[in-house]
Parts: sequence; structure tokens; C-alpha cells
Amino acid sequence: MNGPDLHSSSPPRSVPFTPISRMRARAELARDDSDTSYFFELLYLGEMVIKVLAVEVLAGLEQDRERHRYTIEHRLVRAGGIGDWAAALDEALTGPASQHFVTGALASRSALTQAFGPAEKSWQRRAVDSLSDACVCIDAAFEDLSKVKVTARQWVRQFAWLRNRTRGHGAPKGETLSTVCPALEASIDEVVGNAPAFGRSWAYLRRNLSGKYRVSSFGALRCIEWITQRQAM
Repeated sequence: MNGPDLHSSSPPRSVPFTPISRMRARAELARDDSDTSYFFELLYLGEMVIKVLAVEVLAGLEQDRERHRYTIEHRLVRAGGIGDWAAALDEALTGPASQHFVTGALASRSALTQAFGPAEKSWQRRAVDSLSDACVCIDAAFEDLSKVKVTARQWVRQFAWLRNRTRGHGAPKGETLSTVCPALEASIDEVVGNAPAFGRSWAYLRRNLSGKYRVSSFGALRCIEWITQRQAM
């Protein structure tokens, strides 16, 4: 079992989010190979980002009588692609389940659903604009969002489109990808560097045969360090 601490506000990001750091290292190795290799590693990184966002949002939902959280989890276990994860995240944020967020998850819900206009300098706006630039390089007819309000939810849907249009059903040329990669990298960096999910304390729990749990902490401040600091306050 793994999940973030959603019972308090996110702690400062003094420790990198380990899974993302490892994926970045893979991407850097691919950059030295070719633009095509680098692009596909960035896609893998972006898919991980979306899945972390979805898992964090689900962890922030309380179980209710209609079992909305369980319904979304059931669907994700059987997900066939990143589009299913994007749809599940949308449902959790805006569907009936959205009425059951715990207090500590409200900041994450707000970060992913708040809309920002063209003149605003939010990380959500920058992430969507950068990803739009990448999508336009693949398809010049891609929807123009530069003059409308956008949310981080749209970034998730944009990324699913880009992934399916390229790795899923397309074969973009290397010279095209050399233009796409900087914009895609900048967009992912905005989300990872600012979304609350990547500033929380996460832990992986494994139960031994003895019945005791082994706790492996990763992301932001280590869980034990964070608890110690909170107790000292």
C-alpha cells in the first residue's frame, strides 16, 4: 500500500520525489541517445506524473455510502491506458466523489480545478501553454487555448492526447521531436515543481509474515522527519 499524508498541509520540498528523480535520470540518459528516445522517456515521465496525481486525489477521498471512491479505484485497476487515468482523475475532481474530500486534500483539488486566464502567471497556466506548444508541433490544428481560461485538468487531457497521437498511433519525425521536447519538458517541470502531490510525504507499506509493517518513505521530507518536526512544534 502506498499513499501520501493528507491529514496536514504539504511540508517543504527539501527532499526530491524519489520516483520522479529516477525517471528524470532515465530521461537524461535518453537525451544523449537521440531526440526520439528522449521524447519517449518524457512521455513515460508524464504518464507517471498523471498516475501520481490520480492516486493522491483518490487518497484524499473518504469512503461514502455510494462507494464513489471504490468505483473509481475499481476502474483504475482495470485501466487500459493513460486516457483511463485522466478520466478517473476528472471524475474524482468534478463528479459526485468530489463532495467527499478530506480537509487535507482540498489544496490539491483546488490546484487541479482552479481556472486561470491568459494573463495570469500561475504554474497551471504555464504548464498548459507549454504543452499546447508541444501539441501544435504534432498537429497544427490542435485546439488553441491561449485566449481562454485553463485548469490543470486540461493539462492531463492534453497529455493523454499527445501520448496517444504519438506513441499510441503515430510515428513523428525526429526533427519534429527536437522541437517538441523542450516544450514538453518545461510543461512537466511546472507540474512536478508545483503540484501539491509532489510536496507531500509518501510511504510504501509492506506487511511481513510476522504481521509487522515495513515502511519505506519517499518524497518531500521523510515521513519520520516530518512527524518529528510536527511534534516539536
